[in-house]
Amino acid sequence: MKRLLKKSVILAVFSLTVGFGTTSIAQDVSVKNISGADRFSTAVSISQNGWKNGSENVIIVNANAVADSLSVAPFASEINAPVLLSNSANLDVESTVKEISRLHPKNIYIIGGENSISSGIEESLKGSGYAVERISGNSRVETSINIAKKIKAVRGTNFEESFVVNGVTGLPDAAGAGAVAAKQHIPIIFTDNNSYANVSGEINGLGISKVYLIGGTNGLPEQYDSLVGNVERISGVDRQDTNLKIIKRFFGDFDTVYIAEDGMGNNSKLIDSVLINAGIISSINSADGGSSLSYGPVLLINSNYGFTFDQLDALNGSNSKVSNLVQVSGGVKIEKNISKIADFIINRGNQNSDMAFDKIMKYRNMEIEYSFEGNSKKLTGKNILPMIEIDKANGYQLDFNRESIKNFLGSIKFNGTVSNNNGSYAYWKNNNVVISSESRMNLDVNKETDRLIDLLKKGESVYSVTPYYTTASIPNKATNIGNKYVVVNIKEQNMKLYENGKVTLSTPIVSGNPNRGMATPPGIFTLRSKARNVVLRGPGYASPVQYWMPFNGSIGIHDAYWQPKFGGTRYLFAGSHGCINTPLNKVSSLYSKISVGTPVIVVRY
Repeated sequence: MKRLLKKSVILAVFSLTVGFGTTSIAQDVSVKNISGADRFSTAVSISQNGWKNGSENVIIVNANAVADSLSVAPFASEINAPVLLSNSANLDVESTVKEISRLHPKNIYIIGGENSISSGIEESLKGSGYAVERISGNSRVETSINIAKKIKAVRGTNFEESFVVNGVTGLPDAAGAGAVAAKQHIPIIFTDNNSYANVSGEINGLGISKVYLIGGTNGLPEQYDSLVGNVERISGVDRQDTNLKIIKRFFGDFDTVYIAEDGMGNNSKLIDSVLINAGIISSINSADGGSSLSYGPVLLINSNYGFTFDQLDALNGSNSKVSNLVQVSGGVKIEKNISKIADFIINRGNQNSDMAFDKIMKYRNMEIEYSFEGNSKKLTGKNILPMIEIDKANGYQLDFNRESIKNFLGSIKFNGTVSNNNGSYAYWKNNNVVISSESRMNLDVNKETDRLIDLLKKGESVYSVTPYYTTASIPNKATNIGNKYVVVNIKEQNMKLYENGKVTLSTPIVSGNPNRGMATPPGIFTLRSKARNVVLRGPGYASPVQYWMPFNGSIGIHDAYWQPKFGGTRYLFAGSHGCINTPLNKVSSLYSKISVGTPVIVVRY
């Protein structure tokens, strides 16, 4: 996380006039950033906000072992403890060690095995006078179960409910459930593809009668629906949707929301959700009464796309009561997204602001489909939303970020081609010669950006849009071979004459013998000369031929009366010294059709 200025800004109630003389009353909104320079300092920041007067208990988890730590929130709540982070080999002196000293705990709980947090750290803490207990297992599934057993031992009674999450693919789901689990003191139990029987037995042993399955049937197959007598499954189309459904199911009206990264592409970023999930409830319950954290859900946001339409609606829709936005992670990108939605919340009730917000939401189901060369690509509402620029700063005028649109267009592979008016061209690629009569069309980025902005401003779905192209281009170092050329294919043992895109002559051949070191080399050549009735001479041979057409030094095309047949694999045992042996009737026809300077292209395959 990038260092952000730690702040708590109260945007007071005030009257203002915005465009068209509209007067409105702004909302009371608090925007707070409790993220630190890195995950260690973020943990310390949450601890300092939640336990200003110290804590009897502290939990330590590995900063990179997200799976072990995601199930710790209800345990932290049960013992009213902050969660601090460690590397596997040592504690961070400037952050974690100092915070432990400030908290002055009696008990420290280590989560995970010695690969997560070393025995050296454990012994060092014991040597400093702390009572240290390690909770771990042979797998993330077992660790989550052992955490649940520890919670049961502390509380002295059975559980009634539990969350069950896939511990491999469902880590974001566990992050979203953490605050609920912490408040209701119910465990988060992990499972995987091989643990159904074990998890089923452990859940029965813990006395659990109601299970919330978090995630779809890909991660939690249908057999989990009968795990206990009362099972409720909560899942969405993606991690943001699942997270929001958890919020709607368990939180009802809420005025405070904690915003953290969703871990897309890097699950270790979910550690911030662990910290705040554990911190929200346990700090509120802390005996010192010094917490500055309020109860509320953790909203997972993608740092690249920003908020989803459903998330925007939850924060600023007609039923929203949100007035406290707390950033836990995500750096400047997420800070900007929070600032924009805060602006709409502040000005809720202002006609211009509300109309602008409604305009944004109308893009939810919009699509623009590009069609080209039999392919199609869609620009959906999810892609459009980050491009929209409309807020108080620009007078609530709808606009779109030009660079974002260019980036989107650049991400689409427009493989458009067009016939080359100057004929065909040849070029080297992957140690072979490639021949093509088509040129690649280049997307006219500026013109297409202008057109796409116009389409977006209209706000209506459009399909089968053909992109604008500039002039066509051919590969670098390609040789223009015009509309008439000869192609010798070594693999196929075939030679063809092309004229204006059509094959006007085709014949089997015998090329150079590769097993004697005389393979015909591939390349882009031109016919050097033409001759009749000559004797081809070389070491140990003198061969009279009726037609001779050299194109690469002493290598050329000629008839070969000594070859009983042509084509197939004959070149492998009866091949030439490199020349192209050709049937007499075919070589005579070729001789009459081509002239000096005609391109001759030899390809491997």
